[in-house]
Amino acid sequence: MKTKIDNNLQILELDKIFISKTNPRKSFDENALKELSESIKTNGVFQPILVRPIPDGFNSKNEQEFELVCGERRYKASLLAKQKSIPANIRYLNDDEAFELQLIENLERKDIHPLDEADAFKQMLDSGKYQIADIAAKMAKTETFIAGRLKLIDLIEPIREHFKAGYLGIGHATLIAKCDENKQGEIFADAKPWREEDEPNYGTYKELKETIADDLLNLDEAPFDIADDELIKGVCACTVCPKRSKANPMLFDEFQSEDSCFDEKCYSDKLDAFTQKELARIINENEDVCIIGSAKPDDFLLNLCKQFDVKILKYYDDYRTYKVGGFIEKQAFNISGNDIGKYETIWVKPIASNTNSELNSNDDSIKNDIAKIEERAKRALELDAEKIWTAVKEIDVSTFKNNDEPLSNNEKVALIVALASECYHLHSELDFVKNLNINKIRTEAVPDQLVNLTIRHFISHKLNVNYGSHENNNCAAAYKQLLEEYYSDEIKAIEASQKEIADKRIERSSQRIDALKSKIEVVEEKVVKGKKTSKAKK
Repeated sequence: MKTKIDNNLQILELDKIFISKTNPRKSFDENALKELSESIKTNGVFQPILVRPIPDGFNSKNEQEFELVCGERRYKASLLAKQKSIPANIRYLNDDEAFELQLIENLERKDIHPLDEADAFKQMLDSGKYQIADIAAKMAKTETFIAGRLKLIDLIEPIREHFKAGYLGIGHATLIAKCDENKQGEIFADAKPWREEDEPNYGTYKELKETIADDLLNLDEAPFDIADDELIKGVCACTVCPKRSKANPMLFDEFQSEDSCFDEKCYSDKLDAFTQKELARIINENEDVCIIGSAKPDDFLLNLCKQFDVKILKYYDDYRTYKVGGFIEKQAFNISGNDIGKYETIWVKPIASNTNSELNSNDDSIKNDIAKIEERAKRALELDAEKIWTAVKEIDVSTFKNNDEPLSNNEKVALIVALASECYHLHSELDFVKNLNINKIRTEAVPDQLVNLTIRHFISHKLNVNYGSHENNNCAAAYKQLLEEYYSDEIKAIEASQKEIADKRIERSSQRIDALKSKIEVVEEKVVKGKKTSKAKK
């Protein structure tokens, strides 16, 4: 009979105890484990382990089995010392209680590595039962401490390995973990020794902090609106981003002198998106703004300028960044280089106007400018329509597809256009389709007779196939069945004519088969007579 064990101290056989899969501690110092095993051989285990009965866990001898909750190091050392049993406290714990005890015991170790703390805190958060404030209260630590440890999860693997090996301290690791992956990669590369025999060098804490601070992106100088949560779809505004120093002082407590971004890629993506939208706006609204760039713009910006014949001014050849006598002051927008996305004041060369020929030339130039502006305005409207159409195509059409109402005029027009796009013959056979244009689509009422005529023309051209037959082809079968409604006599005549031909063919085939069968009968009779003659002779 299975009996329930009271919560008490017992000596348990090691083979009845199984290691828990939820224990946050995954690594053990092998040398320290050997030292402990030697001590156990001599003195035994001083501090009992903690176990809980496994529900319905019984071995072949009907003996209760247990899950190890706390004390895995003592358990492993006892196995190493070839012990048969170990003192254990038995407690009845549910999964949540056991998990919390494992975490607490792991975190209270004197030799716990900060990365192990980080993993344990992460497990507590992922369980959904704790917030940072709860963990801080339970561990008697500040929320800043907990947030800093949690950030260590973001260390790239090579720096994690260096941290475990002792090449950098907790201060360095916490600073580096606050940077994005690209920046961490740069720090790791800079720390690598020149010679294989040397150790990695991350510098002093002050030097590392200054290096990180020098490269930070100051959001106060961002050309885009940091409160814009629609700049990139699905990406939050900088004002509430946890990777912004001012939005997350608990994590970035040592970087509060400036409003800094710690996600360089996200900042770069937002800057590119803003620059593209702002350039499109300048062109679309025909603003009197020059476009400049100290380097080659990306392909999107370059193609947009080419499409609208917008010249990208070059420094010194086309403009100056300082006041020059006779030059005209203008506003300019940068689309490449270090100042991408920013406006600045420039001075451009004036158009000379001294002679009549120059005046005529300037007049032509002005006319060309007007033509360009008008062309840009026209193209901008086309782009507006394209944007609208792109958005319209994304609308969920399930309601439209499922309605039971009769076709509206718009639906009749749409049906005719759809059928016409699938069957070029309609363009030559139906006047409505032949003269179809946008204005006609938007204004003309369509009678049912025209819809029916279009559908019937479409059917006749799409189902009148030149392969297979109505006996083995769906299109042919449907078309023949349809035509039987209108041309019953003609189809019957066709079938009767073909049947007459078929009957004659079948009759001829039957005659030939009968003749062949007669020959077989003659041959068989000869065989039988031959066999009888042979027997008579014997």
